[in-house]
Amino acid sequence: MIFAFYLNLTDWDFMSASYNIVGLRNYFSLLQNPAFYWTFRNTLLPPDYWQTLGAKIWDETKLINLKHGFERRDDYLPERFVKEPLPDGPASGHYISEADMDKMLDDYYRLRGWDKEGRLDT
Repeated sequence: MIFAFYLNLTDWDFMSASYNIVGLRNYFSLLQNPAFYWTFRNTLLPPDYWQTLGAKIWDETKLINLKHGFERRDDYLPERFVKEPLPDGPASGHYISEADMDKMLDDYYRLRGWDKEGRLDT
């Protein structure tokens, strides 16, 4: 551990045979780096902070869309996914039925905490 601290006082790149003692300059440059503060701040946030923030942003986006007249039908995939089978690949010939689409949307809305019409349960 003492040797590790000693290496922190050098400019050694862990590959060359020589190094110079630079003292505390490494620490001063670290404290002047904005990325260090960004990283340090992120370690102080709760683990689910970004996921919760993303969910709130998505809910607000949904509210704006609803205010402008969006409905459940606007959350369906394009008609092409329902009518045209895939031309090749492992799912060749398959398509998403409207019943599958309804079930997926119901599940998605439930996981988001929205009602069956895609409105936020408040």
